[in-house]
Amino acid sequence: MNNCKLMLWGTLFSFLLCAAPLTVCAQEEQQAEASARQQEPKKKKSKFGSILRKMGEATTGINMSNELFTVIPPVVKRNIDIEVVGCYGDSGSETVTLIFIARSKKAKADFRVGSIYGSDKAYDSKGTTFDRTGTKQVSQDCPVGVPVKYELGFKGVPGTLQALELISLNWWMSAGSDKGHSNSDTPNMEFRNVPILWDVVPE
Repeated sequence: MNNCKLMLWGTLFSFLLCAAPLTVCAQEEQQAEASARQQEPKKKKSKFGSILRKMGEATTGINMSNELFTVIPPVVKRNIDIEVVGCYGDSGSETVTLIFIARSKKAKADFRVGSIYGSDKAYDSKGTTFDRTGTKQVSQDCPVGVPVKYELGFKGVPGTLQALELISLNWWMSAGSDKGHSNSDTPNMEFRNVPILWDVVPE
């Protein structure tokens, strides 16, 4: 009788030893799934927050992130798509060149960028201002749907600067019956959070 009891207890003990790792594994899997479920809404919320920040930046012109964005006056935006190629720096001459593409949407456009009066400015995050390397307008005809390149340089930019907080550019445009230009009532074009690629040859 005692031998039977011993065999029964031994069998039960062996079963418990085998079941214990399975229980631990199941608990670990449940914990991992719960953790994943908790993190998923955060990721979605973070992505949604990024979208809201970009919309806010484009609407208000206020930096809410470190990502590049543009603020284009409505009359220009209605007629021309603006796409930034990059901002390329020459550390030897301490100059940077903003390159962007303009593409007319509806009609052939006469699009001029840059002020002859020196009102174009670039700024760093500490408020230092940089003037253009010249005061000549970059004037181009923009056929419908054809990309046209614009290049505007700024001087006195130290090679240690990683990005420009703001590049503000004067503009003038005529596209069909739509016309406009920078003035006291219509703001300049703005390029914000512009990273500088030093000593890199533009593509």
